[in-house]
Amino acid sequence: RRRRLGKKGRVLMPSRPLFRCLESALKTSGSEELLSCAMAAIWVLFADTDRSEAEKVDIAELGQRILEPFLGSQDVGHQANGLSAMAALLACSTKDAARMLQLSQVPFTCIMHAIQQPPFSK
Repeated sequence: RRRRLGKKGRVLMPSRPLFRCLESALKTSGSEELLSCAMAAIWVLFADTDRSEAEKVDIAELGQRILEPFLGSQDVGHQANGLSAMAALLACSTKDAARMLQLSQVPFTCIMHAIQQPPFSK
């Protein structure tokens, strides 16, 4: 709706129902492509530059809040989905993705672990 209406449409704001929806999407392992597209759309909507000062959100902190449980998980599928969502954030906003890496060591550790031991390399 925001895309169609431009500045007249409401901006996407973080909410408990949205977080639950994202958590459900990140817990499923059906299609990496669908997950990447959905997460990219979410990051783009959060990064909307036409927001008023009162509606601005910290994307790096949101990314940490949304992705850290998955990036720090022992479940390989959850980690893969977290990394896919992190890649979507990186594609949408390099600055916010880099800042998210500075906020916590969990994303960086997950990336390094995936490079050292790819999950399905055996």
